[in-house]
This record gives sequence, structure tokens and C-alpha cells, in this order.
Amino acid sequence: MNAGNPFNFSDDARLCLLQARCESLHAGSRSLGPEHVVLGVIKTISPVLRGQLFHEPAQFHALCTALGSHPARAPLCTDDIIYLTEAEEAIAGGIQAAAESGAETLVAPLHLLLGIHHPRSLIERTATTPSAVAAALTSVELGAERLRLVLERVPAGRESRVSR
Repeated sequence: MNAGNPFNFSDDARLCLLQARCESLHAGSRSLGPEHVVLGVIKTISPVLRGQLFHEPAQFHALCTALGSHPARAPLCTDDIIYLTEAEEAIAGGIQAAAESGAETLVAPLHLLLGIHHPRSLIERTATTPSAVAAALTSVELGAERLRLVLERVPAGRESRVSR
């Protein structure tokens, strides 16, 4: 584990979480929920990976709309924000998904999406109930099994190739 990166997040996952903050703040919210985590990931990943996730561009647009947003990225916002318990549990689920992939696996953007489907309590480290955002992902064919399949096809270290 990298001492400068205590939670073992890839740079791409960190950028996705930064974008999640911006999505929340741009929408006028002072709290970050699991919907913002999803928006941060899908709006920040590379067009190539986005194409692997969404068979049709309309699915991307539909998910953004279902989560109360639009397809364009929110501008950079640096205000403070509170992470809702559901978002923290989704991120913890992403950490667990990465850990299940191997001891040296960094948390990648797709692990964060898996965490939406399999959130975990930060204190007890047990599974918790997924939020309604998991159903929104499933509605555009991004269930947990499909995400795992895409993650398996992406070479290690190339989980997202975030478009910057």
C-alpha cells in the first residue's frame, strides 16, 4: 500500500470522486450522495470505457437524467461538502470490490460503481442495502455482473484512462 494513498485509490478513482463533489455542488447540494458518485464516474471515464459500459449513447443520457443531471460535466467547485452515509457505504463497497480482486489492486472507477450495488458499513464492515441508485444503474444494463465482466476485460492499470 502506498503511504501517500492510504485508501489505495487509483488516480482515476480520485478524479472521479472529485468530479462527484463538483456534480453535487453544481446541483446546489451541500451533500454528496451515491448518485453523485455514479455521475462522477460516468462523466470522467474515457470515451472508450464509456462505450464499453453503454451500448447506446442514449443509455448514458438516460442515466444522467434519472440521476437528476445532464451529460455535460459540472465545472470545478472547491466548496466543502458532506458525504452522506449512503455515499460512504458505496465507496466502502468499492474498496471491498477492489480488495476481492487482489491485495495490490487499486480502487478503480468501476470498483466505485460496483460499490453502488454492494455498499458496506464503514463501522461493522458488513453489507448494507443498496440505494435506489443501484436500480438506476441496472435500468441501463449496468448491474453488478455486467460491471464485473467489463472490469475483467480491461487490462490491469488501464481501468479507465480518464479523459481529462
